[in-house]
Amino acid sequence: MRKELTATREELGVVRERLDTFAADIGHDLRNHLTSVSMSLEMLAAQPSVTADEDAVWIVHRALSGTRSLDQQITELDGAISQLRRLGAAVPRSRSLVEELRAERRDEAAAE
Repeated sequence: MRKELTATREELGVVRERLDTFAADIGHDLRNHLTSVSMSLEMLAAQPSVTADEDAVWIVHRALSGTRSLDQQITELDGAISQLRRLGAAVPRSRSLVEELRAERRDEAAAE
């Protein structure tokens, strides 16, 4: 039973590391692409052909507003992932401790 608990703990550790790496990569990639889009829109907004056209100004500003919203959502997602990481780090330890105590009780009962 203890070998199974150890193996399960190790598997959870590997899964947690993979999730952490995945979450960090996704957040980084999203921010990089979003920054590129935002910078391009800001440069476009400064072009005389855009500033001379009310509709073009409106469209570019609307797109810039969308990039700010996405940036906020990515920030919130990063925060939620961090919180889940912290919660997830505590849960397996608690569960494994309970399982170890149960196993010890079973061993003690079997020995009597």
